[in-house]
This record gives sequence, C-alpha cells and structure tokens, in this order.
Amino acid sequence: MSTTQYKVNLANYLAACEANYWRLLKLLPSDQQSACFSVQLANGQSSVVAIKLQEQHRYTTMISLEQHVSSPLLSDSHFEIRLYHDAMLAEVTAFQQHKQIQPRYRYPNKKMYQQDEKWQQNLFLSELLVYCLNNGLAVVEPVTYQG
Repeated sequence: MSTTQYKVNLANYLAACEANYWRLLKLLPSDQQSACFSVQLANGQSSVVAIKLQEQHRYTTMISLEQHVSSPLLSDSHFEIRLYHDAMLAEVTAFQQHKQIQPRYRYPNKKMYQQDEKWQQNLFLSELLVYCLNNGLAVVEPVTYQG
C-alpha cells in the first residue's frame, strides 16, 4: 500500500473534459435528440452505441451514452454525462450506476474505488469516444436500438 496520497492534476482533467465535449458534439449534433450507431470492434464483431439527450438547459445538457456489445468477453457500458456549454466541458456524472464520484479517494475504501476513480471514468469515456469517431458507422449505417 502506497503512503503517498493521489493528487488531482486539474489541467489534465479539464483537458480531457474539454476534448470529450467536442467529441460528443461531433457524435450528437445539436439538432438531434439521440444518435444510435454501430461500431466495428477490433475482433470483427460490432457494438451498438446509443447517445440520448436527457435534459437540456441554457448552459448545461445531460446525456446518457450506452454501449451494448455482442461479445461475451466484454460488458456493456452506461455513462451519464453533463455538458457545460459555457465552459465547453463534458464530465461523467455516473458510470455503471455509480454516482457522485469524488475527485480522489483514500485506498482501500468501502466501495473499492481507485484513488483516481473520477479521472479513470472520464479517461475511459475519452477512449470510447475516440474509438467511436474512428470506427463508427453512424453516417454510413445508422442502426436502431430499442433499449
């Protein structure tokens, strides 16, 4: 067990949130309430990604993003994300039904969150969005998902 306490790197965190904001705007244009598309996985299988508008206000928008995979080796993902339009940031507010994640945790803790759990959730969203933009078939082959 490490005796050094994790320190939040605010500059890196905000940079990731800003990049996620712009990626999400590419995947869900402002004139749409939802987007659903297929993403080709590296193993040749595909997954379905659904982005849905939950709430829209003057300065913030709340969306959900769900990834449904057909592979037994991978699990589905569910994100709730708040977009802050004035700051141009997108932040994960819930992941896999875990809400109100703190910026850092002592480790070990009751829920066994990592010290940088919030950072990891936003980084995972970054990786998923980049993969969707690079491998998604949203424009070419839109699919419908009834979830």
